[in-house]
Amino acid sequence: MSKFVSELSGSLIFRSASVQQASIVPLANAIGLTGSLNISGSKLTFNGSDIIQRISNLEAGGSGGGSLGPLNTHSQSLNDFTQSYNVASASFDSRLDTAETSATTQDSLISALLSNTSSYFTSSQQLTDRGFLTSSNSSIVSSSAQIATFGFLTSASVSVPAGTVSSSAQITTLGYITGSPDGTISSSTQLEALGFSTDDVGVFIQTGSYYATSNDLQVSGSLRVSGSIAASSFTSTDITGQPTLSSNSNLILSASDAVIIQNALLRPGRFGNSGTGSLSSVDGDIMYNSSSNQLVVYSGSAWHNLLDSSTSISASSHAQRVAISASLATTIGGLDASGFATDTELSNLSASAHVARLNITASAVDTGSLVTTASFNSYTSSYSSSVKVYNDQTNAALSSSVDAHLDANITALSQSARIARLQITGSGGGSVSFDGNRVVSNTNLPSGVFNANFGTTGSIQDFLSAVFFPNTSPSISTGNQIQAEFIASGSTITTLAGSDAEGQPISWSMGASYTDDFVRTSTAGVLKWNTLATASMNTADRGDGTLAHPVAVTATDSFAGATTKTIYIRVTPNEAPVWRETSVGGNIITSYTTTVSEANPAGEIVKLYYTDPESDSITITSSSHDSGHFSITDGGTYVSIAQVPSLLDYETRTQYVFTASIQDEHFGAGDVDSITHIPITINVSDNASPTLNNQSISGLNENSSDGTGAGSITATDSESNTLTFSNFTLAGLELDGSTVSTGSYSGGSQLTDPHEDAFQMSSAGVVTRKAGVFLNSDLINSYIYSASVKDAYNTNVSAAITIPVSDDTAPSISTNGTFYIIESSTNGTNITTVASGIPGTQADFNANQSVSWTVNPTSKFSIDSNGSISLNYDISGSSETGGDVLAGSVTASNAFATTTSQTFNVNVTNNAGPTMSPTVQSANLNTNGASSGSALYTISFSDPEGDAIDLTGFNFTTSDARVIATIIGGEIKIAPNTNLPAGTYYWTGSIADANGFETTSVSQSFTIAQADDGTLTTNGTFYIIESGESGSNIVTNSNGRSGTQGSLGVTYSPNYNSAAYNSISSSNHRIVVDGSGDLTLGQNISGSFNSGDSITSTINWSDQYGNTDTDTISVNVTLNASPSASFTNTTGNYNTNEAVSQSSMAAFTISDTESDTPYTASLSGTDAGKLNLIPGNIASSSFTIQAVEQLVTQSYNYNVVIRDNFGKQTDYNGRSFTIAAANTGTMSTNGTFYVIESAIGGNNIVTNSNGRTGTQADLSVSYDSSQGNPSVQSFTSSNALIAVNNSGNLTVGNPISGSGNLNGSTINSNITFTDNFGNVGSGSISVNITENTAPDIIFSNTSGNLNTNLARSGSTLTTISFSDIESNTILYDNFVGAESAGLNFKRSGNTFLVQPTGSLAAGSFTISGSITDSHGFSTNTEAHTFNIAQADNGTLTKNGTFYIIESAVSGAEVVTNSNGRTGTQADLGVSYSPNYGSAAFTTISSSNHQIVVDSTGGLESSIAINPTYSSGGTISTTIYWEDQYGNTDNEAISINVQANQSPTVASFTDVTSNWTASNAQGTDLVTFTISDTESNTPYSVTLTGAESSELQVNYLNADSSSIAIEAASTTTAGTKNYNVRVTDNFGKQTDYTGRTITIASQPFSVYGYGINWAANPSSQAQMIATAGDVGGDGVGIAAGSVISELQSGSLGSTYTTTYGAAATVTKYLSSSTLTTLDDNNGGNGVSSLGYFNFSGTAQHVLIVFPSASSLAGKPVSMYDGVPPDSSGTDNEFYLYAKDASIPGTLGSGVYYFDTENPVEGHSRWGMIYAEGKNTNNSRAFLMPDSASAP
Repeated sequence: MSKFVSELSGSLIFRSASVQQASIVPLANAIGLTGSLNISGSKLTFNGSDIIQRISNLEAGGSGGGSLGPLNTHSQSLNDFTQSYNVASASFDSRLDTAETSATTQDSLISALLSNTSSYFTSSQQLTDRGFLTSSNSSIVSSSAQIATFGFLTSASVSVPAGTVSSSAQITTLGYITGSPDGTISSSTQLEALGFSTDDVGVFIQTGSYYATSNDLQVSGSLRVSGSIAASSFTSTDITGQPTLSSNSNLILSASDAVIIQNALLRPGRFGNSGTGSLSSVDGDIMYNSSSNQLVVYSGSAWHNLLDSSTSISASSHAQRVAISASLATTIGGLDASGFATDTELSNLSASAHVARLNITASAVDTGSLVTTASFNSYTSSYSSSVKVYNDQTNAALSSSVDAHLDANITALSQSARIARLQITGSGGGSVSFDGNRVVSNTNLPSGVFNANFGTTGSIQDFLSAVFFPNTSPSISTGNQIQAEFIASGSTITTLAGSDAEGQPISWSMGASYTDDFVRTSTAGVLKWNTLATASMNTADRGDGTLAHPVAVTATDSFAGATTKTIYIRVTPNEAPVWRETSVGGNIITSYTTTVSEANPAGEIVKLYYTDPESDSITITSSSHDSGHFSITDGGTYVSIAQVPSLLDYETRTQYVFTASIQDEHFGAGDVDSITHIPITINVSDNASPTLNNQSISGLNENSSDGTGAGSITATDSESNTLTFSNFTLAGLELDGSTVSTGSYSGGSQLTDPHEDAFQMSSAGVVTRKAGVFLNSDLINSYIYSASVKDAYNTNVSAAITIPVSDDTAPSISTNGTFYIIESSTNGTNITTVASGIPGTQADFNANQSVSWTVNPTSKFSIDSNGSISLNYDISGSSETGGDVLAGSVTASNAFATTTSQTFNVNVTNNAGPTMSPTVQSANLNTNGASSGSALYTISFSDPEGDAIDLTGFNFTTSDARVIATIIGGEIKIAPNTNLPAGTYYWTGSIADANGFETTSVSQSFTIAQADDGTLTTNGTFYIIESGESGSNIVTNSNGRSGTQGSLGVTYSPNYNSAAYNSISSSNHRIVVDGSGDLTLGQNISGSFNSGDSITSTINWSDQYGNTDTDTISVNVTLNASPSASFTNTTGNYNTNEAVSQSSMAAFTISDTESDTPYTASLSGTDAGKLNLIPGNIASSSFTIQAVEQLVTQSYNYNVVIRDNFGKQTDYNGRSFTIAAANTGTMSTNGTFYVIESAIGGNNIVTNSNGRTGTQADLSVSYDSSQGNPSVQSFTSSNALIAVNNSGNLTVGNPISGSGNLNGSTINSNITFTDNFGNVGSGSISVNITENTAPDIIFSNTSGNLNTNLARSGSTLTTISFSDIESNTILYDNFVGAESAGLNFKRSGNTFLVQPTGSLAAGSFTISGSITDSHGFSTNTEAHTFNIAQADNGTLTKNGTFYIIESAVSGAEVVTNSNGRTGTQADLGVSYSPNYGSAAFTTISSSNHQIVVDSTGGLESSIAINPTYSSGGTISTTIYWEDQYGNTDNEAISINVQANQSPTVASFTDVTSNWTASNAQGTDLVTFTISDTESNTPYSVTLTGAESSELQVNYLNADSSSIAIEAASTTTAGTKNYNVRVTDNFGKQTDYTGRTITIASQPFSVYGYGINWAANPSSQAQMIATAGDVGGDGVGIAAGSVISELQSGSLGSTYTTTYGAAATVTKYLSSSTLTTLDDNNGGNGVSSLGYFNFSGTAQHVLIVFPSASSLAGKPVSMYDGVPPDSSGTDNEFYLYAKDASIPGTLGSGVYYFDTENPVEGHSRWGMIYAEGKNTNNSRAFLMPDSASAP
């Protein structure tokens, strides 16, 4: 068909007969095809790929079709894997067959093994049954440590000197026989048979398998034992009870090493010459020939004397004798067998024999020990139970007789024999004598040897030793030591130091001379205490006069060179702690005394510091704290002595005595001197009474307010105690210094009736005015109160307090600002302080007092009670307008009618017009916004005064009629009525408020701006890829396909009213712009445009306001790129562990700029066949390169090609990787390994150096984790003694115990390990063998019993307990103890109690004990010393100094109070220091019968003290006591006799109020109280002195302690002198002399009354009659009358009458200071009473006065005429009214009367009266009739 090129805009439908067969439909990014698609005759290719071929390849499944790509590769790898699996399966089958065959073989081998080992021992019981020891026995040698203890060298680690015989082979080489040929002396048994004693342990030891359970071990024939023989006794066949072994034939003792006889001689049978014939002797038999007294040996069919020089011994016999085994050589300490030889035999010795005899090293000779090799160690470790350990001191045990015999025989040797013994015959022979005292000349020797003279003479051995083995004993540098007392056992003293000239290691031990065992040292030189350090150890002078403990220590080097030195250890005696003052560095004190006031508050008094010289911990104890009055608190470095109660009381107790004690930590452990007591005395001083003086305080104004302060009362206290004021009571009133009688006023009114008791006082002495009281200084200007003060310790002290009251002051006026009122105000408007005049803060006047207000003029202003003013008329409409000033004044009046006035001004302010506020709508001032109805301005309105505004009155003018104003609510809107063009406009508006006071206006101009058409914007440069399709985004990314979509916009500058385009379009159909401005392709451009081309278009737009514009854009066409790959090597698999089939070697991802998927990839190159490509996803964008097979160590090379779906490709050539060999791992340990020598199979090997506890030994293997995370799977150990599990944990395999591996040795093993990949590695370990130690013995003193009180039969002094560090079973039954006399051991469970057999005396006692554990490696022996302290007999204690008063009677207590009568009873006690067993006295008595001590120690008198003893005397007695333990003692005490105190008068209280004349008999004048320290009542009082007869004594209570001195008769004026003597019942008296009482003349008052009644008497007779005395004769006074009421008690008061015309008699005036009634002296008489203010009411003047007083000017008669009276009459006066409106003489009279009871001490009174009434406010003057008017 021909090529069809067209643009299809719709679907392509294929129909047949109108039936749709198929269709091609354009979709968004594809073409939709419906119906089938049949292709014939040609290929179907997509992007150049033949789809049909790919399908065929897929069906075929071949791997060669590259077009199938990853799928084919995966299929091939799957096939390969299956094939390899088949191969592996075959291999596995083959391995199974082999395993089955091997299993059969193994079964056979196991059966054979079981058959061959059926007779093997499988349990320790089988060994026991065969006679072997399978459990530990303390007497069996089972470790190298035990052998070493006996002097044998058992370890190769010990430095062995050259030439030392260390093996049986060497002994054999030297010619000695080490086997056991018949007749050879090769064991200690044979030597013992010759009579030598070789052991001190015993003959037989129970260690073997043959054991007799009964008492007898009977043997009837021969006894052959391969083990040991043990029995408690053997059958005794003689009367002495000696055990006997007997046999009818031979008695054979056989052992693998030797038969040992210990602690006894070998005593051969004694036979005479005649008896030897009956013996069946063989060579080697030994006996004692009693005939020749010789030890003989049978040899060569004859008996020979062993020590006879003439005896011939055959060569064979001699050889037998000299064949001494190693044990024999050791036993006899280097004495060789040639000592038994004859001269001939010695001469015939071969050279080798002589050499053998000489090659016994110095060490063997000196120490008696034999150095053996490991073979010997192994041999000795397997000794049977019958083997005896040889004591390294056996040589010393040789009897002196044998030594002497040997010496004698050697001396008897001939010269030739002796030479023969010293010569070496044969080849190389020569003299052993050598001159070594020469310079060594061999220049080939080192400089240390060449040219050195070693100065030796003697043998070659001496020279060689000097050259090669020089040795100097070590030196010890450690000097004397100082240790504190009571350092615990086990504490380190020092580490010994020393040096060795040859640099040999030094071993330390205690010197042999040191037996105290107080200290011990380890071999390393650590010197430690073996018991508690005490000063009693200081027994030897260390050379400087100081006692110390001598300790001998020995330093030994490896050549056995030893040095011993005595080191002195000074145990510094523990010092008791001390008390200090002020600080821990203060002076040491032994007592403390202080004085505190009884007013001292609770709290700390003092800190007493303490220190201990050794810085021991300190415990505080104390005696009683005196009934809780004081506390003792420990502060760590001090004790705080504090007072507990808030107050003390001097009158109750004046002194406190108690004790505080400090003890260090050793006191409780028996150090009785480590406690220090300090007596504390606290004296109490008296507190003085406060002082309060009569005083006048500041006072106050009569017009003050309630609660106003009038001042504070002052009092002083010498101790500054807190004072409390009380008893504030009114004592008097005054006016200008004159007394105002109390009761004159009742507080009814401010002006005329003030309050009398007007003040109050707080407890602090502050005086204030009471609430609601009236004060008037014109009536009372001084108030006198009585007040009291006291402190907390004394009684009240009183004084008079005067409170002055001053006159009131005029009030002051102030304002709250400047005053204003607005011109529009009306009546009632508040005047304000606001400057606008608009009402705000109201204008206000204030006063400093409570006042009433008035204002002027009232026509304009009004004022309320608070002083606030307001208008009283309308300003609005008046003549006053803004700018005017209103003037006025205010007056303030206080309660006393005192006034103050002040003027003021009120400023009248303007009423302003409305305020217009135009607001421009700037957003609309442009052609976009200035549309019809859009607001250009809005105008708001306000009025300063709040007046109403009518907007309809708004006047508006404008430059353009299109601009109009409209009312919108409360505003005016200015807007166009059509769209406004650009240009300038203006407008004006005006308005007035409702009052119309002022019109305001405003004008504005504005400009309408032209709006912008808009400018096209882009978001970048635009691109589209050359393969772009319709709908693809045009983008700003230069790749043309991704990133931000290209977008257009329009901007407006300025932008008015949010202008925005509302339509936009493109002129080029290939570029589409949507409504948002986003750009896409309008059609496919592939084939139309290529990379580098561009597409252009014109863009058109318009906005919502009709503004339009255009602009041009261009789009760049870009390139489609090739794909790329990113490779990642799987380096973690580059090792033989992980480079296996299908493991990843590398991976890569494919990326393509355009994502043209799917991708393809292929491999090529040298090693491509060993690799596979595995796709990772459907898009083939990731691949893994896998190994096809297990890769080996080498480099692998390959190439990769990748292609995208657009046909672009990229090659990656020359790629490679290298496979490395895997690591086999490195073994490590978790520390150094140890195991104890007694360990058995399964025990942990540990990292703790004790070899038994702690962290288990562990192996681990580290690998390179990057090689597949290998991990160890299994471990194996080459040494059966060491077991290791697959976790690396180490345990004991075969038992260590019994293996020959002992303390100090090391076990080694090679460890192999395998990981999870089959890699095998190896390493080695060492395990150190540690010691199994003996149990520890622990001595625990029962310290409380270590004294003579408690160390009695049955009490435990020390408890012995045990511990085993390895927790081995402790053999408690084997404990062996030794004790001092008087002690025994008592077992209690697993402990032993050391107890006395009776009561112990003070002294030192020593005990010791030995113990072993079940292993029996060693036995521990320890000693312990304890001291029994002597108990204290007790010390008498007293609770203070003892006193008794001289007046004490029988039964009276002796006390500690110095007054001898009160307080704490004297008490005795006994203190024990130290106190053992709660010792306390059981009996206590006094030697002086006058003093009795009760069973509790309390003291009292048994007699009346007076007259036997008097004040100042002393009563002495001796106190005896005994405690419950029988300890007794005594001590003398003394008791001070104290004086009985005389009685005292605390203070005399003068009743001064009664010290006036005319008081009746019995009136109290003085009162006082008697006190007596001892309360010896009743008391008696006597008065003496000049006027004592005018006084009398009155006892006011039963005990006569309260006394009143009274008037013995009516008092008369004058000074009364008297003395007072007070006497108590004991006869003690006190005199108070020179006392006085001053009796004043009787005071009096003159009263001024007004009589108000209806009666109107007009003469003297009428007046007196109306007043109640009708006859005027003083008789028959009418009840209820004026005179009657004065007589009966109303005098001095206002009263009313009931007689006749009822009258009110008002007291107006009074005075107590008048001395005369006569005014003819300047007006100091009646007129000084003041004004009679009758307030307009007509009343009679009445003046009442005391007739019996000293008052002058008392009239006898009255004159009524005009003064002066020329005739003149004595004592006649006239009454003159002055200051009246009409002054003049008043008609008057005088009358005298008696009162029923004295008034103010007077019973006779007179009265001057006016005959007529008077209404004036005037004064009355009393003038002599001869005097002119005043």
